[in-house]
Amino acid sequence: MNPTDTLLADALHASARVWAGEAEQARAVLRFVETRRTDALTQGLSARQVEDARQVAILEVAIELHVAQGFVANLVSSTRTLVMDLPTVWAGHLHGEVDRAKAREIASTAWKLHAPENVTRLDESVLAYATTHTLGQLKGWLRRFLVRVEPDHAIERRKAAQADRNVTITALDDGMSLLQALIPTTDALLIERDLTLAAKASRHATADDDRTLAQARADALVDTLLRKEDTATTSGRGRFHVGITVSLASLLGVSSEPGV
Repeated sequence: MNPTDTLLADALHASARVWAGEAEQARAVLRFVETRRTDALTQGLSARQVEDARQVAILEVAIELHVAQGFVANLVSSTRTLVMDLPTVWAGHLHGEVDRAKAREIASTAWKLHAPENVTRLDESVLAYATTHTLGQLKGWLRRFLVRVEPDHAIERRKAAQADRNVTITALDDGMSLLQALIPTTDALLIERDLTLAAKASRHATADDDRTLAQARADALVDTLLRKEDTATTSGRGRFHVGITVSLASLLGVSSEPGV
């Protein structure tokens, strides 16, 4: 093993220690919050008072760790799910095989499952993929898993997700702001196509336009929303390509698994 390989191995071992430390921290936080809740129950307090005690414990953790209260609440919920329902994934987290972000993403997927056997199936199959792929790739795998094992609930989840559509604006430094929109994917694809068409048209209209395509797309969005110019000159909504993957079993009619 050459020196650079040794350095890479050291980096991997350090990451594993960090991830295992995250799991230990999460377990300690869960135990602290659950102990406060148990003490409140032992005292015979009402359900509301028990929940208040739990929330106070979460606030105490947030103050001590200098993190947001919402982060602690999510950490407690996801860790409880990992410990109770996903023992294989939890063991992998404790051993430093996956980090907190991946473990939390897997736990949030378990929350969406309706059948207990599918939670078990998730626990038995996801770790091998999670340890060898990025967080983004894992998210895609988890989305496909949900559709594959519980296709009947896919439409329900989509309707529920659409109810959360919103637009947010966050002020940043140097006079800039971040505009974000949570909208259906079909609309997002069309908007992306329109912005690209408008950006290319505007750049071609002026010979000395030195803007990048990204800058022109941003300008096109502002112009459209603020109606700074006639958007009717945009050359239509255009077309985009959608790839559909269907299992052989579905094509043969022996499975109801939907395409992706």
